[in-house]
Amino acid sequence: MEEKEGKFPAQWALDILEPTLVDQSNSILKYYTVPPAMICGPLGVIAYNYVTAKPLYFNKLCMVITAIGLGVTTYWVQWSAELQFARKHAMMRDYIMRHPERFPEPENKKYADILRPWCPIR
Repeated sequence: MEEKEGKFPAQWALDILEPTLVDQSNSILKYYTVPPAMICGPLGVIAYNYVTAKPLYFNKLCMVITAIGLGVTTYWVQWSAELQFARKHAMMRDYIMRHPERFPEPENKKYADILRPWCPIR
């Protein structure tokens, strides 16, 4: 088998898909979606008790069930979204690897080449 010398023609497109340091940092959405959801469940039950003129902490079992249910649901939604994004990136990476001719390297342009001259009318 012959090895290709040089760089992969669509390497720039694959480099765009690589996560940056900002993407790999601790995102607030990655770690702090489940606790607020677990807090909102009991708060919703307290609000319901207040509206129906019951003692605020009347349905303690319902508070525990909503906290656990919303926590599990939020964790599942977050996990499935990450899985969906991973599949999408894998499909894009595979498509780029199979069709490098569709991804020519973009030419470097300056803003002066892109923007038209502007003359203000006063």
